[in-house]
Amino acid sequence: MQPGDRQLNRHVDVLEAYDEVLTIRSDQAGAWLGRADACYQLKRFDEALAAYNKTLAINRDLAEARHGLGVVNWCAARGCGRTDSTTGENDNADRYRN
Repeated sequence: MQPGDRQLNRHVDVLEAYDEVLTIRSDQAGAWLGRADACYQLKRFDEALAAYNKTLAINRDLAEARHGLGVVNWCAARGCGRTDSTTGENDNADRYRN
């Protein structure tokens, strides 16, 4: 197992933990924020955006969620997301360009 694999597994474990919390209490902004951050680390930008938006729907003043939303949009638009293994093209960037 490579060092990057351990970190990837950690983010997956964190995501699963937040999902478990959210099945019990879906109104927890902190859990949605944690889920969003984990999705971002896994380069699951669509899921991260949805979770940041859910966080802000619960607590619109949460600066960390606003910041995260901006970072995901910026990163996705500039191609720092995952790439399509067949073409080498970024599979997220076009969705976020204006």
